[in-house]
Amino acid sequence: MDAMNAPPDEFHQLWSRLKPDLTELEALRRTIIQSLSWWACAFVLVSGLFVGAGEYFSNPRSYRIVRIENSDFQMPVYSPLHLDDSQLLYVFLLIVMLSLIGLWQFWKRRVRPFRLMFKNRIVTAVIRAIDPSLTYQPDGGIPQAVMMGTGLFQTSPNVYVTDDLVEGKVGATTLRFAEIHASRVQSNGKQTIVIPVFNGLYFIADFNKHFRSKVLVRPDTAERLLGSMGRILQSPLFGRAKLQRLEDAEFEKEFAVVAEDPQESRYILTPSLMERIMEFRRSSGHRLALAFAGSEVHVAVGSNRKLFEPNLFTRTDSPELVSNYVRDVRLALGLVEDLNLNTRIWSKE
Repeated sequence: MDAMNAPPDEFHQLWSRLKPDLTELEALRRTIIQSLSWWACAFVLVSGLFVGAGEYFSNPRSYRIVRIENSDFQMPVYSPLHLDDSQLLYVFLLIVMLSLIGLWQFWKRRVRPFRLMFKNRIVTAVIRAIDPSLTYQPDGGIPQAVMMGTGLFQTSPNVYVTDDLVEGKVGATTLRFAEIHASRVQSNGKQTIVIPVFNGLYFIADFNKHFRSKVLVRPDTAERLLGSMGRILQSPLFGRAKLQRLEDAEFEKEFAVVAEDPQESRYILTPSLMERIMEFRRSSGHRLALAFAGSEVHVAVGSNRKLFEPNLFTRTDSPELVSNYVRDVRLALGLVEDLNLNTRIWSKE
């Protein structure tokens, strides 16, 4: 998809402008990694005085096995302080707790400022180079109520993180998109289960038509796995909304369309639009889901990576890194063209 790739000369100009900032940020990243390494070494050294170190550099009398009563927990401990088992365990847990507090302070004072500096200087420059009219808020996002209000996701998350909000207009289409990581964490006291709800880019655009009811387009895992039986099993799951039959067999293999009003679903999902959705799915390689609600189209583009986050353990002064950011922004903006949103074939009621 051409919209996902910047012309070579434009990318070279962008890279030349960003290189001094990226070099400076790379030096800062290295100092953060160095400080983090010293912190890790200090933790291992101090912990080693209590966990297993006595086996190597102390006399056998100072080395023993600590056990917790009525428990299978045990660990080898070097005890120069002549503490009993429970006292040694408390000291070790205190070291771990203080280390975690120290790491939190380190992240807040060093890593978080680096992250914001990178986004304000690099990601902002990438977005402005692509379209100067767009606005970017590193800590902005899409509210959870907006994402869940479409009915596109059936599992309600209790962990919800959103950032990297981009807003503006492409042609006549008003849009906004942000990164979302949503999941549901469940625990029964013995084990904790994390259920992913959505990870990726969430895109909202004006569709220039007010919908009387919602039309949802979800990935059709059941039909891909079970064929026509998958469709039969899905039918009772949606309450008032019903699974819709469409004329495009290829589209039905990829997506399940759910709507309360069959006529409106056919009115919205024209053969041309279905073909455009399929083409975006094939060319981008991303799983996606769509919701037509109110007067907007919501597009959830799944991704397993953090799209606009600098990786503390990867070089920042890399052309590939900048190229990835350009591709991700153009992926979102390309939805306007791919879904033909600038063609005003309806008027709002």
